[in-house]
Amino acid sequence: MKKLLSTTILAALPIVAHATPITTCSLTDLSLVIGTTTYNPSQCANNVLTSGNPTSQTGEINTALGTSFALAADDSNPGDSYTLNGIKFSVTAATGSTSGNWTLAWQDVNGTAPLNLPITLDFDVGLFGGSNGDAYEFTNVTLPASPTSGTGTFTIAFVNNGGQNPGLSHLILDAGDMADPPPCASCVPCWIDLPRQSSSPRPSWAAPVGAGRAAHPQRHACRPASPSCSSSAISGSGLRVRASSTPSVRSCQ
Repeated sequence: MKKLLSTTILAALPIVAHATPITTCSLTDLSLVIGTTTYNPSQCANNVLTSGNPTSQTGEINTALGTSFALAADDSNPGDSYTLNGIKFSVTAATGSTSGNWTLAWQDVNGTAPLNLPITLDFDVGLFGGSNGDAYEFTNVTLPASPTSGTGTFTIAFVNNGGQNPGLSHLILDAGDMADPPPCASCVPCWIDLPRQSSSPRPSWAAPVGAGRAAHPQRHACRPASPSCSSSAISGSGLRVRASSTPSVRSCQ
């Protein structure tokens, strides 16, 4: 009777199906949204075996992805932040989860000395947990002066010693190829107003009075098409701007 009862109980227990673990990284495992721009990795590497500290893991990520970047931030200890070329980085992530959100933040901490936001850079992200990890490289990312943070999602795509996807233990960021955007790399023809004191003589290149421009300040072509093109970049790009003038950009209507 006891044997029959035991058999009946076992037969009544529900069968729990375990999800098949993800074992291969994908370029859709990780994303980052800055403003209205979404970035995804250009490559990834599986099974970047963790050695236990972010500095060593940076070397392992560089080897796996063929990069030579420097440690910029990690979300342990409890969130180490580093400064590279005057830009301070920090990261946070939903640790303990196999998927969730992560955030990258940056700050210019060296005043007017280079580098100055906005900047472009490449960076690697390492996801670690269960004595294993994956690495992802992002290229040609622009960090603007505003906003100074971006948020994305992650999915763990490696397994622990038990053959299961572990929760995230920590995330690290390694950065490189940091640079100011080229001056006026994407300028479009438009007007830039050049204020002039009424007592200042008209330069020889300005249109004569009565030629349809008497009621307007002096103008010259070239307007930034993106925030990376500043007025100072315009001033240094060949425009004949008097030292006492302060260019102000008008919209191209």
